[in-house]
Amino acid sequence: MANGKPCYDEPMREIEPGLLQIFQLFGSIQWLLMLLLYTSAGDSSTTAQAVFGLTHATLLLIYLFWWQLRQWFGRLYLPVALVYSAAGISFGYAIGAGSSASEPGGLILWLIIPLIIVSAQYGWRAMLIFCVGTAALNIMLALVVMSMGGPNWDAMIEAELARITIFVIIGYIISRLIAGQRKQKHKLAEANARLARHAATLEQLAVSRERNRMARDLHDTLAHTLSSVALQLEAAQAIWEADPARAKETIRLTHRATRDGLQETRRALQALRTSPLDDLGFLLALQNLAHLAVERTGARLNLTMPEYIAEYPAEVEQAYYRIAEEALNNSVLHANASAFLVKLEEDSDCLALTLADNGTGFDVNAPVPDGHYGLVGMRERAALCGATLHMESTPGRGTIIQVIRRRPQ
Repeated sequence: MANGKPCYDEPMREIEPGLLQIFQLFGSIQWLLMLLLYTSAGDSSTTAQAVFGLTHATLLLIYLFWWQLRQWFGRLYLPVALVYSAAGISFGYAIGAGSSASEPGGLILWLIIPLIIVSAQYGWRAMLIFCVGTAALNIMLALVVMSMGGPNWDAMIEAELARITIFVIIGYIISRLIAGQRKQKHKLAEANARLARHAATLEQLAVSRERNRMARDLHDTLAHTLSSVALQLEAAQAIWEADPARAKETIRLTHRATRDGLQETRRALQALRTSPLDDLGFLLALQNLAHLAVERTGARLNLTMPEYIAEYPAEVEQAYYRIAEEALNNSVLHANASAFLVKLEEDSDCLALTLADNGTGFDVNAPVPDGHYGLVGMRERAALCGATLHMESTPGRGTIIQVIRRRPQ
């Protein structure tokens, strides 16, 4: 018990939901009926039966509502209550034998609630034990009553056989229904466990994809800048003795590239927090990306875009934008191009983005150097949004990259 409140343990939670409340309601109704029987009793037999029943129901209610007993008895708590209730009902009918309140049909009605609880909680085997046990007790009590001039043997046997038959049918139906419910609950628990494992797997996959996305974004900015700075510093070191003036100019350009790279890195970090697509929309963000690229190089720009396009899922727009960003960054830093082409086309069949330059180009079949993830990242982005990426490049003749996503049929 914590803070004066009951703290139920595992055995109490094993009771089927609602059964204890039904038992408490049954005991309360029994107490009220015994009180009414006592106040209206017209003979000594009925009075004795009412007094016994009232005492029995009072003790049962105390037992059922005294929560500490549930702690003390544990798993035996409910069986003790059922045995006490059924035995008390049988004794009460034996005491009132011969009175109008002790008809055989009444015994069936009083014992049916304990039967239902036994069948629901413990299954059909316990139900059979309950039926046989109550029948044996009633027969023994009937023998005692017969010795005092009570009902005859044939009537007693007929009543017990009828009661057992009814109880077995009802108990079997209830136990099968509850067993089916337990099986469904078990299957549901297993399904929930599988769903939880699946959700955990999806979460891990989402984390993995986000890490890959961040790696691609950082490569698109910071890695490009550091690679360029490293190359320029190596060049300055190589010519320092032979041509100091040129080396100083190279360092000056490197310093400028470092500042530009710092700005690009800041923009990339800002993009990780809020995407330009969210602020500007897909078309305007793509246009700004193209204009920023030519501003950094002074190259010419051939920009072709529709005034508007259909609405696409966020992952599609994000993939197209990042692929364009990667391709333009490659052109700015490595291609030494004097002209760029950015062309977005849409028709009823597909959305196509073409990015081209007239720069130095490269061999698309050459192995990708370690640490260079730009081309791999573009292919991954295209695949993730259901698009295909085509790349054509020849040393000295520029590069053409095209992303095409066809509409689902």
